[in-house]
Amino acid sequence: MNMERKSFEGEPVSSGTGVGKVFIIKESEVQINEDLIDESEVEDQITNLEVAICRTFIEIYDLNDGFKGILSEEENRIFEFYKEILDDRTFFEEIKNLIKNERYSAEKAISTCIKKYIDEISASNNEYIKQRVFDLNDVAKRLIKNVSGGISDDNIMKIREIDSEQIVAVKELTPIIAASLAKKEVKGVAAEEGAGYFTHASIILRSTGIAAINGICIDEIERFDGNPAIIDGNKGILVVNPTDGEIQDLKLGSSKKAEDKKNVKNGRVSYERKPVQTADGHRMGIFANISSVKEFLAAKALGIDGIGLVRTESLFINYKRIPDEKRQYLIYSKIAKDIAGKPVVIRTADIGGDKVPGALGINDQSLSRSSRGIKRSLEHKKELVSQIRAIMRAAEFGDVSISFPMVDSIEQIIEVKSIIKDIKKS
Repeated sequence: MNMERKSFEGEPVSSGTGVGKVFIIKESEVQINEDLIDESEVEDQITNLEVAICRTFIEIYDLNDGFKGILSEEENRIFEFYKEILDDRTFFEEIKNLIKNERYSAEKAISTCIKKYIDEISASNNEYIKQRVFDLNDVAKRLIKNVSGGISDDNIMKIREIDSEQIVAVKELTPIIAASLAKKEVKGVAAEEGAGYFTHASIILRSTGIAAINGICIDEIERFDGNPAIIDGNKGILVVNPTDGEIQDLKLGSSKKAEDKKNVKNGRVSYERKPVQTADGHRMGIFANISSVKEFLAAKALGIDGIGLVRTESLFINYKRIPDEKRQYLIYSKIAKDIAGKPVVIRTADIGGDKVPGALGINDQSLSRSSRGIKRSLEHKKELVSQIRAIMRAAEFGDVSISFPMVDSIEQIIEVKSIIKDIKKS
């Protein structure tokens, strides 16, 4: 074991600190067959492509499902980007045409097509859009490995060896690797690339409170695999073989921060926030979107100006049946009372597609994306009426508004307004 003390500096992307042992993830190179194929091989290559897309789709769905309860609703939507690419017929046809017309192997056709998209995205002036390059790369690698019959999740296989006492150094951090590491509750993550501030991967690490830095050289760290280390996501530093004093100082600092964070999360500490305003004095409000009472308490402690959205479908996940009007009323009225007169927008349940609470007791594959949001609610009017009544009753205690999801016609608005009118009369 190399006991040399070595410090690595990178870009801070997720605050926090950690003490653990270095664990290296260095992905094997993707092999691409550059040889042109014979005409007799075209149909087989197209079939391999179709099978690979299906396999990759199933992998993404399984991984997405495995992260529910670990990632928030918003973070889980990150995987929609992967699904949209795989479900894009234009993307599929472009690859197929390269196989048919250029006699490319399926691997080379995928690589060529993805590279074209990557070049277009890389030219963008929008940093958030540019960071989608890493997501596209991940899709390409998965497809190519599935086409060639390899294991597309060899990194995930290696992650199974990780425990929560490790700091993971990775060549390229993808959203799926980040979510897997969050599930393991590792002490920190140091990436060579893929963890820029606006990447999906770093968003996941920030939301789950894992210290992370980006821009370190994995080849230089590789020789320290298994060595003790500390990571500081606030300063962007990874120190291998730190001194006892460095470890002690880091632990003392992180212990205090953890206690402060816990107090805020549980609503035991409140922050006094200065008004947010533009240079010319225009006042702006800071609102929180929440999916649970716990999130509400944490947001309230930060001194928010109101609740911009209560995602009520998230309240149903842990119920064996959809909560009745009384139960929903108690939840909504508590929020309205505790926010003390500040505005609250409560959205009726947005159910359908990949957003299926356990309370419904149905397979998410049986719900099409065309039957979700307000359309599905109107198809299950008894549930909708019960929810609207609960929200309207809670409005007695504060400035409460109702929001309806995925509205796509005037007729839906008219029908909803008619329901509200009938409830007022009753």
